[in-house]
Amino acid sequence: MSKKKKKPGQKQSTQQQNMSPKQYIMSGRARKLPIKECYINSDWKNAGLSSLVVARQHTTGNVTFGFYLVDTFCLGIKNADVGFNRDSFEYEDFLESISDRYMGEIEKIDYALAHNILFGSVAYAESLGFKPHKDWEFAQMVLEEDTEDVELIELEFGKDGKPYFISGPYDSVNKVVNTLKKSVGEGNFDFLLNVGEDGFDDMYYDDDDEDYDDEEDDDDGIEDVAFEEVK
Repeated sequence: MSKKKKKPGQKQSTQQQNMSPKQYIMSGRARKLPIKECYINSDWKNAGLSSLVVARQHTTGNVTFGFYLVDTFCLGIKNADVGFNRDSFEYEDFLESISDRYMGEIEKIDYALAHNILFGSVAYAESLGFKPHKDWEFAQMVLEEDTEDVELIELEFGKDGKPYFISGPYDSVNKVVNTLKKSVGEGNFDFLLNVGEDGFDDMYYDDDDEDYDDEEDDDDGIEDVAFEEVK
């Protein structure tokens, strides 16, 4: 008896169903989805810290989006995450939650501006000796490739022509300041220490401290689980 022939596309469909969300993103398929919208906090230029969302829409109406915490004054991408194949209600809830927690008043921006903010901040931070958050490699796969096909927009990074480090609760002040001293020289950058309940934290920097190295052992932002075929 002859073997039953597989229908065209059957093997590919099975492979797609066995892919995990992370494999889907890393395969580049998310980049083929149309851009739905992009959001950023309205005070991003003056604040120096931006919460930025880039959303793409599936044919089902569900949304896959990247969320990026961006320090345009100094450190570049401080955090990155991906929301995969969320329905419209989950996506709207996410926007509301991050607006309350991070963004305050938000505004829509064109994708080209979002792209330039993200990749420009990475390039600026790297010129100072800082690597993007470890999940950037994954989360950038929601974005277009950084090629000349994307409009180049001239943006100012740093503040008043030099790096300005505003420490957050998880930043190593010693490492960041020492890296800046080595990359641009003492006196060529400004910094502001994080304010706690009792005022400025008792922080200092020392020439003998280690250089900056963002290698925290954070959990992956998206679970590696099987899912139905996604289009």
